Amino acid sequence: MLPSAIEIANQRCEAGPYADRLEFYTANAIDPNTEFPSVDLVTALGVLEYFDEQELRVFMENLETRYFFFDFLDISRKHDRLKWWLRQVYLKINRCPGVYL
Repeated sequence: MLPSAIEIANQRCEAGPYADRLEFYTANAIDPNTEFPSVDLVTALGVLEYFDEQELRVFMENLETRYFFFDFLDISRKHDRLKWWLRQVYLKINRCPGVYL
């Protein structure tokens, strides 16, 4: 994430009704020493396929939530096949590990 994107998100948040409940920031989600606040819901949209097995394990252990929502590629494949195939090429070229389900 660009720092400017985080700054814009926080500025918009401050102007809205949930300023006391939302905060945008970046963190290393696969560092075992990263501490996250306890939250109601974690969403991870389009990130799982970029973690190897150990990174995914650390990511899941770092979550301080009872609920989570993950985006699965099978949903997008049905609606946007070209985008799905391009993503597969990207994953292979960059030697990303894929999804562990």
